[in-house]
Order: sequence, then C-alpha cells, then structure tokens
Amino acid sequence: MPGFLFFWLTWSSWIYVTFILSRTNSYRFRIAFWLLVIICTSVYEITIYEFTYTTALLIIFIISLTAFIHNSFINLHYVMIRILIISMASSTSLFVSFYDPVWFFIDQPFMNSIVIAFLGIVLFNNFKERIFGTTIGMCLSEGISFITLKKLNINYTMGSLTVLDSCALTCFMLSVWSGVEFLQSHYSQRQVKLKKGETVQK
Repeated sequence: MPGFLFFWLTWSSWIYVTFILSRTNSYRFRIAFWLLVIICTSVYEITIYEFTYTTALLIIFIISLTAFIHNSFINLHYVMIRILIISMASSTSLFVSFYDPVWFFIDQPFMNSIVIAFLGIVLFNNFKERIFGTTIGMCLSEGISFITLKKLNINYTMGSLTVLDSCALTCFMLSVWSGVEFLQSHYSQRQVKLKKGETVQK
C-alpha cells in the first residue's frame, strides 16, 4: 500500500525524537516539528504552472537546501555535481521501470531506495550531507520525471506517496549505515585508548 513505509518510518522517527531523544539536543524540537509538518502535508497537492506536486515534497526540498547554505561556493559546486548524479540515477530508475520492468526483481521504489542509498554512501562523507544531498537529488529527479512524462502526455504527480515511501526508506538506510559507522569508529577509538592505557601501565 503506497504511503505505508513513509508514515510508519516518519511516525516512528517522530516518536523517537519527541519521547526518547535527549532533551538537551538542540535539534530535537526542530526535527520533531518538521517531521510532523511533512506527515500532515503529505496528502495535499499543489499545482503551479502545470507542475503538480505534494506539499510535503516542497517542504522536504526547501529544508534540504537550507542544510547547504553555509557551504563555500566551491564546495557547493562539488555538492551539486553529486546531487545531479543522484537525481539522474533516480529518474533513470523510474524510466526503466516504465520501459522494461522485468529488470526489477523487487518493486521499483524499494530498488530505487537501495540504489540511491548506495550512491549517497559513496558520494557523501557525513550523515548530514548524505540525508539532505540524497533528498535534494530525489526531489530534482521528480522534476525531471514530470517534465519528461508531460511531453509524453502522461499525468504524473511529483512526490506521490510511492515516492515518499522511497525517500523515507532511503533516509532510513542511510541512518542505519551512518549509525554503524559511528559505532565502529567509537569502538576503534575505545580500543586505541585501552591499548595506550595498557602500554602506560607496563
């Protein structure tokens, strides 16, 4: 059912941030607020100049863009190139699913999430860039898909619940991977400290 993964993951994230995350975390209120806004606006559509998209997609896009405001001009160029790679990969996945769906051994949204999550891990170095870079790329891919399908007289709504499913699953995969990296780094640092302590005692 379209939207199941999106609502399940976003509500789970909201519950974690609201009731479990430390209250001293400066991002706690902002994350909870915007998660709730995205959930509430996911069922509303806007049409501007023949472009039809869900309100949630627009909010996600704007929030993601603000994450790179303080980057230097040169760094923004590198980020934009990586984002364009993700957007092209995501839109290509949709077109292939239309033209030759036999290539997908699982549903296109799930396959797309796996591909985009892999690219996000490879192209970006930290959790923040991975999350916001991939979401920008997926939002841009919706624009590419809309323009292309419009020329073929195919109605397409940008940011449908199926797309939001894919976006939420991608963010979940990136979060899990980044969490594993953090635990591995923390464990390695702890092992180094223990070895240094043993050396000092000797």
